[in-house]
Amino acid sequence: MEMTREGKTTQSAAIVVFSSALVNPAFGWSLTMLLDNLGLIGCKERSKELSSMNRWIIPLIMFVVLTGVMALVGLLSG
Repeated sequence: MEMTREGKTTQSAAIVVFSSALVNPAFGWSLTMLLDNLGLIGCKERSKELSSMNRWIIPLIMFVVLTGVMALVGLLSG
C-alpha cells in the first residue's frame, strides 16, 4: 500500500492489489513485474535501461510458470 503514494507506482500497486485479491498474490506479482518491465506501467525510463533478458524474457517465463502451476493445482477458475 506504500506504493500508492507516488504517482509512478500507483498503477503497479493497483494491479498487484486487484489481481492478488481476485486470483493469487503470486499471479499479481508476476503480472505486475511483466507489465512494469515492459514499460506499460510504472517508471517507463527504468524499463528502457533493462536488457531484453531482464525486460521481457525473465518476467514472461515467470508469468507462464506461475500461471501454469496455479492451473495445475486448481487455483485458477475455469
